[in-house]
Amino acid sequence: MKKIFLAAFAALFSLTCLADDYYLNVIANATDSYATASLKKITFENGNVVVTTSNGASTSYAISSISQMYFSSTSAGISSISTDSNIAWDGTTLSLNGLQGKVQVYQPSGALVASESADAERINLSRLSKGVYVVNVNGQSFKIVKK
Repeated sequence: MKKIFLAAFAALFSLTCLADDYYLNVIANATDSYATASLKKITFENGNVVVTTSNGASTSYAISSISQMYFSSTSAGISSISTDSNIAWDGTTLSLNGLQGKVQVYQPSGALVASESADAERINLSRLSKGVYVVNVNGQSFKIVKK
């Protein structure tokens, strides 16, 4: 009986350790990532998803504003964004002001949604749906928000 108890305890402990390696990613008006080890509960209340962490903090998302919600082994957070005065974003058009190269636009999940040649000074991105995107020009990344 002790062996069965110890085996069960070891299995549960190893699952808890694995939880540190996964994240809950919520993409709504912004992108939020939560380490699964820090989650206390996820509930659905009155048209909202409420994420509560183990320290008691709660964040509420309107279900209608969530474009993606998924678990992954990596955080969806964007860690390094350049700021460059050569890039201008007006909400629909990206102005490159002299930058040359290939322009790639990614969703926070990493999916490529647009790829353009930067031969033109301005690139029309009005076809993108609302959300946060990362634009990569010649190895530099820029965050834009389409409203």
